Amino acid sequence: MGSRGQVQQDIVMNINQFGAQAIGLTGKDGNLIQAKKLIKNEEPLSKIDIGFVGEITFINESFIKTLQNNQLIPVISPIGYCESGTAYNINADIVAAKIAEVLKAEILLIMTNTVGVVDKNGSLLTHLSLTSIDKLIENGTISDGMIPKIQSSLNAAKNGVGSVHIVDGRVKHCLLSEVLFNKNSTGTKIIWK
Repeated sequence: MGSRGQVQQDIVMNINQFGAQAIGLTGKDGNLIQAKKLIKNEEPLSKIDIGFVGEITFINESFIKTLQNNQLIPVISPIGYCESGTAYNINADIVAAKIAEVLKAEILLIMTNTVGVVDKNGSLLTHLSLTSIDKLIENGTISDGMIPKIQSSLNAAKNGVGSVHIVDGRVKHCLLSEVLFNKNSTGTKIIWK
C-alpha cells in the first residue's frame, strides 16, 4: 500500500478516535469523482500527454450528501476515474475546492506547509481578490504549486463557497483559529470580487 493510502487510513483512524465516524474513499467509491485525462496545451498545435493525471468532469453530490446525512465524514483521496475504469491522479486542492463548490460549503480551508501566499519580500498577503491574483501570477509572485491552490480557491469563491482560506497547517490549532475566531493571521483569505 502506498503512502497516500496510509495517510488516508491514519486520518480516518484519528477522526474515529475522537468520536466521529469517518470513511476513506477514492473517486471510484460511489462514483464520486469522474475524470478525464488531462492534456496540456503548451503551444497552439502542441499537446503534451503528462501520464495518468486527470481533470474532474463530475462530482457525485448526492453521494456526498448521503454520507453527510448519515453523519459520516468522507476522507477522499484525489483519484478520479473515467468510464473505462482508468484511474487518474488529480490535484488534491482542486478536488477539495470542487467538492466545496458542488456542496456550496460555507467555508473551504486549504492547509499547506507555508504561511499562505506571500509577496516578493516574504510578507504574508492576508486577503487576495481576483484582480490581485491575476497580477501576482503575471509577475511570478504566485507560481508553481501555489497556482492550482489559488485558482481552485478562486473558482470555489466565485461559485458559491462562503469563504476560502489557505492556512499554514504547521500552526497549532490553525483550523480552529480560522473557523471559530475568524482570524486571518494564519493564512490568506480568497475574496471573489
